[in-house]
Amino acid sequence: GRWPTGAESRCVQVASGRDWMLNAPATEQRAAQVGPATAKPLRPVQALGGLFPHLALLLISGLAFAQDQGPARKLTWEEAVQMAARHSEIEAARAALAASRKSDEIARARLFPTLNLAALKSIGLPASSGATRIPGVVNSAFTKTPAAGADAAWTIWDFGRTLNAIQEARASQQAAQARVHMAEERVFLRLLSAFSRARLYAELEKITASRLKDVSVIKKEVTHYVSVGLRSPVDQHLMEALHLKVKGQLVELKGLAQAADADLKEAVSLQADEPLAVIFEPHQHSLLNNVEFVGLAGSMPEVREAQAEVERAAAARRGAQADRWPRLVGVGSVAWADGHRLGEDDDFSAGLGLRLPLFEGLRTAARIKQARHEEEAAKAQLDSTLELTRAQLQRLHALTTAAAEQRQLAEQEERAAKKAYRLGRKRYLTRRADLPEFREAEAGYHRAAERHIRADVTSWQQARLVELVIKMGTP
Repeated sequence: GRWPTGAESRCVQVASGRDWMLNAPATEQRAAQVGPATAKPLRPVQALGGLFPHLALLLISGLAFAQDQGPARKLTWEEAVQMAARHSEIEAARAALAASRKSDEIARARLFPTLNLAALKSIGLPASSGATRIPGVVNSAFTKTPAAGADAAWTIWDFGRTLNAIQEARASQQAAQARVHMAEERVFLRLLSAFSRARLYAELEKITASRLKDVSVIKKEVTHYVSVGLRSPVDQHLMEALHLKVKGQLVELKGLAQAADADLKEAVSLQADEPLAVIFEPHQHSLLNNVEFVGLAGSMPEVREAQAEVERAAAARRGAQADRWPRLVGVGSVAWADGHRLGEDDDFSAGLGLRLPLFEGLRTAARIKQARHEEEAAKAQLDSTLELTRAQLQRLHALTTAAAEQRQLAEQEERAAKKAYRLGRKRYLTRRADLPEFREAEAGYHRAAERHIRADVTSWQQARLVELVIKMGTP
């Protein structure tokens, strides 16, 4: 529900005793102040006339409250999965994937030459404007007047630097793709938990409400038996305690159901005040054998991310090693200016250069060692993730198989306990059994019913987890 508005609060006030009199017409207030001996009796029409505005206000407020709530939205599991696919956490992972794809494009851009336009006016010593980073003829020692031109540069071969940078970017892209699947997995697990809890607490609330109703009937019967001396007063107090216990359990279950409803709305991105009715449908699933199921571990998102990190680290290590080798670069420039010609071909330049690093303060050696350590850490993380995933899949397979068997046994247990409860109730009401026998049969039945509900929900939840693993682990 929602908090009452100001008008609704006033409606609650005018509906009771003294508060109703404070809001009554002035004639009725004076009559009440004078007292019954001197007060002029009100005609029925007058009384109804004074009460009618408050009744109308109550009716209007109730209709407005009902309109605000509206019909509850029905939500099946398949619809919930489709809605959760648009969760903000998944969208954030997809945006990160799009950014990683641009990193790949940036790395591949190094395969192409660069071309720039430039203009320069030097004053004083020619070719002294190196801080502008304008190369070529435009900034040559023979250019003394304003000049404009173009320059180009192309790294013809860098001994694997660019290729390793591309491989590193692509590995990062694969890791980002795996993180999208991991985000989908996290949202799916939260949705599954909330959906399962919503189903569990709804079913438990239903049987607890039925139990409370039944206990209330027995409590009235016991009160009657005690009043005529057929039962001990101790039975009456024990039934009162049981009635309060069940009522407290019902209140607790309602709170847990509301919490599960809030988590479910967060998972499917619904407003908190939107009414929601969860639809539970029967499930059918077939489980792979243990070997095939555990074999899916290598294709799970966590393992794919770890594999991509190993490939990225290896590419980074090869890129660091390539810094020891030279670069082969081609350059060229052309300029247009007046007053600087010394010959026929001095308005353009072209060259091919080879540059080999000899000493950089051991920076390259440190980068290579760092990259090797990162690659070793990534490989160790891959082994750990793969072993952990295999263990989790083995555990999931065992629990799913056990949950299906436990569900069948719990159903049989509930049927047997229900027969015992009906017999114990009948024997107690016909005074052929005492209260401990009835309470034991009553508590045993509801414990069995609760175990059946929990086993059914657990079996359903495990089946959905198996579907997730097969979906995520299928290439």
